[in-house]
Amino acid sequence: MGLDMWLVAKKEEDQPEVGYWRKANQIRRFFASHIPEKRNENIEELVVNSEMLADLKSKILTCLADRSPETSENLLPTAGGFFFGSIVYDEMYYQELEETLPIIERAEKLLNDGYQVSYTEWW
Repeated sequence: MGLDMWLVAKKEEDQPEVGYWRKANQIRRFFASHIPEKRNENIEELVVNSEMLADLKSKILTCLADRSPETSENLLPTAGGFFFGSIVYDEMYYQELEETLPIIERAEKLLNDGYQVSYTEWW
């Protein structure tokens, strides 16, 4: 058990998975900040737009360039919870950010191709 998160795309019958994270709670907290009423609940579907992706990408790039806990905590803070994994700003935290960049790029391309992109999770 734990925090599983996906970005999925949808266009008519085509529904490709864009990306998957496991316990990347800083990414979960970013998306949850767009619907604060769901902060303590599973997010079944959050439609993601290009502005959200650009904001996430900018924050990730700044965190990766600086690699300081202070910057990371300010821009993409971790989120504690029984199923959420580590809240430490360590190498795993930055690896999760690095692995998120290609997911964002895929999502941006799909948005440009007319797909709806959504974030969903289960924990």
